[in-house]
Amino acid sequence: MIKQEIPSYIIKKLTFFHCKRGPKRCYLCQEQRSEKVCLLKLCPNDGIARRMIQVKINDKNLLCEIEVVRLFKDMPEAVLFAQEKNIVIDFGKEGS
Repeated sequence: MIKQEIPSYIIKKLTFFHCKRGPKRCYLCQEQRSEKVCLLKLCPNDGIARRMIQVKINDKNLLCEIEVVRLFKDMPEAVLFAQEKNIVIDFGKEGS
């Protein structure tokens, strides 16, 4: 079963926008677009509609709901946290 293969948490870069319209329709999103390294909870099961992203786990691309748990200042801080907590890191391009 795929659910068993998915870790509870992952560290990944995400792009954040000003609003839900995105940079194609909103000039503020174009200006305020930012990429951050985040600790994500994968597939939270609480009945709330959430953002979905594609993550690569064991060479498989899986589409998962996410909840942002923590934002890191930089990559070294995220790597150190991942090593301490034994968390998977996916610094590939978002959505790939």
